[in-house]
Amino acid sequence: MVHLRLMGFFAAVVVVLAGGCGGDAVDPDVTGIVNAVVHDDPLEGSAKRSALFTGTAAGNMQVSLRSTGGVWTDVGSPNGITVNLQSSTETAVHGATSVPAGTFDRVRLTFSDVEVTVKAGGVIGGITLQSDAKAALAEDFPVTVERSVSPFFVDEVGTALIEFDLNVENWLDLQTLDEGTIDGAAVNASVDAEATFMPPGS
Repeated sequence: MVHLRLMGFFAAVVVVLAGGCGGDAVDPDVTGIVNAVVHDDPLEGSAKRSALFTGTAAGNMQVSLRSTGGVWTDVGSPNGITVNLQSSTETAVHGATSVPAGTFDRVRLTFSDVEVTVKAGGVIGGITLQSDAKAALAEDFPVTVERSVSPFFVDEVGTALIEFDLNVENWLDLQTLDEGTIDGAAVNASVDAEATFMPPGS
């Protein structure tokens, strides 16, 4: 009886280990290249409008990606960058970074200690700003935006590109600028993400 119980125990262990290994699409012995960028394009997506203001979002940002097996990988360390508001110009969060090869279906953008500045002359809520206005995002605690994306590959050939659109016009208003603090939940609800795999030469 004891022998049978031991056999059952070891069989269960084998099943659990096999399931854990087979469910993850990451290969730690092979790496691929990922580029991660952020922009605030006023013309992409639905209900967008032409730029009514200019400014910057400056502070620490970090991108992570999740394999279809549920394993998260940081593309790089938090990076201090400056993103131009209401501009299609892309700012690299992490450029040409090696990560384990695999298939991924979810991405994160984490903000930490970011200052948003809207330049004088910009129009917010129909009001023209007479001077620069500033507001803080994730000043005390990080704000993490997590999105599902179409499954994409990272392998030895080609490059994966992860793009985030801040959609600032959806969460920045006069009250926010007056209070000087940006609601992380509003940012979380507004940022868009897209990931694609680009073969060599594309």
